[in-house]
Amino acid sequence: MSESPSSSGEEVSVGHYTELHIYDFGPFKEVHIELAPLIIFIGKNSLGKSMLLYLIWVLEKTLPDFNELYKVMDEMGALRLAEKCFNSIKAGQEPIELIYELLLMTLKAFPRAWAEALNNAFHNVYGVEIGELARLKRTDKGFTIIIEGEKGKLEVVGKDRISIKWLKLDESVVYESTTVLFIGDTIYIANGILTEASIASPPDVLKATVLALRGLLYDIFGKIAGVFPGVLLVDGRAGIMRVLLVPYPSIALTIGKEVLSADYEFLESTYKMARDYVHGAIDLNVPTLQLLLQELGFKATIHEEFGLPKIYMQSWTGQRLPLGSVNCYQPY
Repeated sequence: MSESPSSSGEEVSVGHYTELHIYDFGPFKEVHIELAPLIIFIGKNSLGKSMLLYLIWVLEKTLPDFNELYKVMDEMGALRLAEKCFNSIKAGQEPIELIYELLLMTLKAFPRAWAEALNNAFHNVYGVEIGELARLKRTDKGFTIIIEGEKGKLEVVGKDRISIKWLKLDESVVYESTTVLFIGDTIYIANGILTEASIASPPDVLKATVLALRGLLYDIFGKIAGVFPGVLLVDGRAGIMRVLLVPYPSIALTIGKEVLSADYEFLESTYKMARDYVHGAIDLNVPTLQLLLQELGFKATIHEEFGLPKIYMQSWTGQRLPLGSVNCYQPY
C-alpha cells in the first residue's frame, strides 16, 4: 500500500482555517487561535506562549492509535462490511457505496483512537499528568479544547485522561470530497491524499479505508492528527532548557536558529544555581534563581519544619513541593 499527495502534486487548499478554542488549559482561562500559515505569539516571559506552541504541535503531529482504531471499528461491524466489500470486488463489481460506509465508520471511530494516542503525547511533551495541565482551581473539570474545521468540530477534554467526541460532523465530506476507483485488484481512494492499495483479503479493504482517513481529516481540519506532521523549533530560553535537560522519548527536536548569547548566559545561570544548591549556598534573593523562577512560572516560599527553614516551590497549578522534589526543567 502507498500514499501520496493528490494527483496534482500540490496540497489541497482547505479554504477555511481551522480554529482552536481553548478553555482552562495551563494558565489560560480562554484562548482562541486560528491556525493560519503564520502564527505569532507576543508576550512577556512565563505567560504561556511556549505552552500554546507545544499544544498546537502535539495536535498536529500525533497520529491516532491504529490498534485502538481497528478495535473500535471492529465493534462497529467494520470487518463484516469489509468482507462484503471484498466479495463484491472479487465478483467484478465496484462497491463504491460500501467504501463510503467504511470511510464514514473510520471517521466515527477516530475520536477514541486519537484520544488514546494523545494521552501519551501530552504526557511526553509536558512531563506531567493530564489533570495537572488544567488551570488553577478548575482541575475538577479539566481543560477543554474545541477544534473547529469547515466540516467538523471535535471536543477534546482533559481530566485524568483525554476524551474526545464529535460535536459536529458533516458526513457529506465522505461523499463530496472522495473519489473511489477500482482497477483490477487495486483500489484508489482520492481525497486530500491519494491512497493506493492492493486488495487480497477483507482486512486489506479495511486498511485502505484507514489509510484514507488522513485525507478526510485534511478536508475537515487541515493539518492535524499527523496528516502532515511538522517539526518543532526551539523557541527561546525555555526551549533551550527543554532541549538540553529534558529526555524526550519518541520526539525529535530541531534547533531552528542560532543560540544567542543570552541563551548561553541563562544556561550558565541555571547550572550555577544547581551547583549552589548542592553546596548549600543557595539564596532565594540570588538573581540567577529569580531569573529561573520567573522563566518557569514558580514562586518560592520558606516554611519552618522542626525549627528549621525549608524551601518550597509553588507553580501556577497550585501544587507545592519541597525544592529538592521539584523538576525545574518541566515546562511551566
